[in-house]
Amino acid sequence: MVRRSTVVAVVFVAALAGVGVWWFAGDGVSRAHVTVETANDSVVLEMVVADTARERYEGLSGTASLPADGMVFRYASVGERAYVMRGMNYPIDIVFVADGEVTAVHHAVVEDPPLTRYRGRADCVLELPYNWTARHGVSVGNDVACFGS
Repeated sequence: MVRRSTVVAVVFVAALAGVGVWWFAGDGVSRAHVTVETANDSVVLEMVVADTARERYEGLSGTASLPADGMVFRYASVGERAYVMRGMNYPIDIVFVADGEVTAVHHAVVEDPPLTRYRGRADCVLELPYNWTARHGVSVGNDVACFGS
């Protein structure tokens, strides 16, 4: 009986330690604050970051819902980019930003192949809730501070 209760106690303590590590480590997802100048003010978003080639390729594909403030894709330099709605379950706004300025805004819907290629020049791309840009008056030329830019 003592041996069994010792095993139960050890398992309990190990489980509790595991929960503690998870609690303090967070969810393991990298986030960044992005400031978007809107028609009336500026909005600070806490966005999930995709900054590796794999993370940028996967993006939001296959997810059930958009993270609360969306996702931001980071690139080392400005370049021509193209995004598609591969494996998407909900529509989004795609905002291309180069050197701190919006260069293109797209309202992307879920579609079957062939997939539309949403293009823009960017070193930072935002994926936001559908029509967020229309509701907040965001258009080409607005300022956006991605990653402290």
